[in-house]
Amino acid sequence: MTKKNNKNRNLIKIFQWQDYYSWKKMTYKQRLNVKRVLALLLISYYLFTFLSEFKYALIIIILLYFLIRNINKNKISK
Repeated sequence: MTKKNNKNRNLIKIFQWQDYYSWKKMTYKQRLNVKRVLALLLISYYLFTFLSEFKYALIIIILLYFLIRNINKNKISK
């Protein structure tokens, strides 16, 4: 295989901590991306804690739903 010379190619930095240290110098798009990443981390943390705390209650609710659905499957409804 031959190696291509891609020195003229512009690479986009996706997440570099050095760029995000200065909040005032960032563009609107960069600030929005940082806020999205932080919001995603917070939402995933709260979702994980909620699921770990109420996992048995959620399993029981899901099982009851499928049980009632299975019981009412053969009944005639208007």
